Amino acid sequence: MLRFKVPLGRYAGYFDYYVENGVMPESYSLDPLADYLQEVLNEPSNKYLCMIDTNWRESIKRSLLDFFEQMLKQYVPIDTEYDKEMELLQKFEEADIDTKRQMWPEVVRNIATKYSDEDVNLNGYKFMLQDPTFDNELVFKMMCGDWRTAAEKGLQRTKKKLLGINKGSFEKRMRDYGSEDYLTLKDKMSAFYRYPKLKEIVHKLGREQETSTKEEDSIKYRYLPFLLSHGVSHEDIEGIELGNDLQSVIPAEIALLADNETETLFYQRYASKQLQQFSSRPLSKKPVKTVEKELRPRLELGPIILCVDTSGSMSGRPEAIAKSLVMQVLQMAKKQHRRCFLISYSVRTRTLELTSSENWRAVDQFLAMQFTGGTDGELMFRDVMRALGTENFEMADVLLVSDFCFSNPMSITLDKIKAEKRKGTRFYGLCISGNPCYCSEIIDHMWELK
Repeated sequence: MLRFKVPLGRYAGYFDYYVENGVMPESYSLDPLADYLQEVLNEPSNKYLCMIDTNWRESIKRSLLDFFEQMLKQYVPIDTEYDKEMELLQKFEEADIDTKRQMWPEVVRNIATKYSDEDVNLNGYKFMLQDPTFDNELVFKMMCGDWRTAAEKGLQRTKKKLLGINKGSFEKRMRDYGSEDYLTLKDKMSAFYRYPKLKEIVHKLGREQETSTKEEDSIKYRYLPFLLSHGVSHEDIEGIELGNDLQSVIPAEIALLADNETETLFYQRYASKQLQQFSSRPLSKKPVKTVEKELRPRLELGPIILCVDTSGSMSGRPEAIAKSLVMQVLQMAKKQHRRCFLISYSVRTRTLELTSSENWRAVDQFLAMQFTGGTDGELMFRDVMRALGTENFEMADVLLVSDFCFSNPMSITLDKIKAEKRKGTRFYGLCISGNPCYCSEIIDHMWELK
């Protein structure tokens, strides 16, 4: 397999960043292909359509990246020759003065063959080396700097020339077939617009419908103390002591419970038996165990985990719906700068972080794959648990797209799922022509398409 000097996925990242921000990222460096990417995106009609039509944007992106892939293959011998030259330069730089003199004829031949006097003034450096008033090491250092600059410029000049030769055929293809590519992609994504429930799902995952900053997440068991018994009289009180008999605690300590900032102090004193209490006290009673709804804030825009059933029972219409929904969720996640993780599963699972620009080709491969085989939901849930256990996908929204014609998870897996739900994870389901009543202990909300 060819290994490109610049990973192809980096250009996918450049594309996404430039469309969103109108400038290249700070990590961008001199590169003919990235320059050409800007040129294409700055073309007025492309610039406008990329802003208003996500399908056009994806179509242009795929076409550009396919073209760049071909160009990078042609760049391989150019990069290889450049790397060899840099090895010679580095070897020369690191050599001692005697070795430099021995290498000098080879270095001169290399520079004279590839560069003009304007690039590297060899005659000038030769003259200085013959003049005893010049420090030879300093002369060699200056020459190596010019040589390195000339090599870099030469590399970019050669790549740019090769790009110029090839881009005409690419642009002709875009004129002849670009609209067809766009319409093909648009047709693949059309299922999303035929089913209003899919838009509702994206809104739910986007948390556009959550207006409250708090949501009931779990049950909290709290031990509430009895207040001081009204039966204690002044005559019965002998003094003050330390303890945790809640029947005899003095009112000043009870007052700590009235303020959130001092409530913790009360419980600390209670646990360590340091509460002030009356020394004459009635028979103690156990504290009352009560159940409360604990309110925890939900992340406004958290991560997303998509689980897509790619078994044979999902082929045809369900497959088209699932792929269309994946693309819409991916576009929403990119727009909102949210992490999105895809788990596709049948008899085995595959995982992919969708929002990583480096994985653009894998996304295309998912969209092109045919759904076949059986279903193993247990493996899928285990992958979900692993993802939820990472910092990037903690408290994610999990969407299961399936016909749900598979067994409930094992009890140990179900316990782990319930634990994640108590932390704040939400599990949603889209049932396509299947069993919409799948395991209510897992699914917080199920959408159904018959």
